[in-house]
Amino acid sequence: MLGHHDVVPIASPAVWSVHPFTEGIKNDSIYGRGCIDDKGAVISILEAMEQLLEQGYRPARTIMIALGHDEEVSGTRGAAVISSYLQEKSILPELVLDEGGAITQGLVPGVDNETAVIGIAEKGYVTFELTSQMVGRHSSKPEPETSIDILATAISRLKKNPSPRKLTPVMHEFMESIGPYMDFKSRMAFSNKWLFESMILDQYEKSSQGNASIRTTTAPTIFTAGIKENVIPTQSEALVNFRILPAETMETVRAHIIETIDDDRITVDIKGSYFNPSPVSPTDNVSYRTITQSINEIYPSVIACPNLVIGATDARYYTNICSNVYRFTPFKLTPKNINCFHGLDERISVEEFHNAIRFYRQIILNGTQL
Repeated sequence: MLGHHDVVPIASPAVWSVHPFTEGIKNDSIYGRGCIDDKGAVISILEAMEQLLEQGYRPARTIMIALGHDEEVSGTRGAAVISSYLQEKSILPELVLDEGGAITQGLVPGVDNETAVIGIAEKGYVTFELTSQMVGRHSSKPEPETSIDILATAISRLKKNPSPRKLTPVMHEFMESIGPYMDFKSRMAFSNKWLFESMILDQYEKSSQGNASIRTTTAPTIFTAGIKENVIPTQSEALVNFRILPAETMETVRAHIIETIDDDRITVDIKGSYFNPSPVSPTDNVSYRTITQSINEIYPSVIACPNLVIGATDARYYTNICSNVYRFTPFKLTPKNINCFHGLDERISVEEFHNAIRFYRQIILNGTQL
């Protein structure tokens, strides 16, 4: 069982309803940076283990808890080192469970029930630096094209021509699992994907979350050029972040950039950390069924289904020692609270916290029977 106890920073603590690091409970909810991501899971796992030990529980097989300290800054000194150590010792887990999925309500179009989405894969990550160079000069006599013009045109082309949309094998599994619980129109479309694929893709494209599930996303994040208002810069740089869909790679993303911008005056280089999409974990085995069983035992009315994690987790480092890597934390995300994830007033209810402890207890108890 994985977790991480580092958190993202807070620019303005004063605008929170309670102080994000000191105050805690208000109106039956626990407030604080990390409640959802990921201290809530860390404490729930430890509480579950402590309760079982206090009751004299002795597991029939080894249970390991691996808590990283740098997931929010790529996990290279935490999860990556832990995984490498386990690999050196030839310790190969049957099941790895990390954050990534959640219990959602109102976030899956066409489904009214609460849905536990279990991440069976996660997207890759890469940032490319695009650089253009031209002769700089005084702004009183500009050339028809400057380094800024060239780069701005390139970024515009990338945004107007995103990577192709597609239904990946992960999306097919999600649709097959959730389809029977959807409204009639969605159920009909999901049952006949060969006929309604275009319509399904159109629907998913309408939201940022849905769009991220069907394509490699393009996000310009930093644009740097110029040092003075009356000097035309000689060089301009832009950073563009891509979250890579399974079956695609950093190389295919780079090829897409070069083909789309179609300008030899711009160089394209990888910047910072990067990784390809994770392998896809199976759903037809006892490990996956152990997770769904545990979910249903604690949350009987919740529908469990596989899904794609569009962000990054520590779980990706464990695919070298385990093929059954899953991503799920039993906290509830709705249209009302989803923006508090990495945002203002991050919180979980006290009831959710207690249920999370119960869930991890159940995972431990059921996991010893694998």
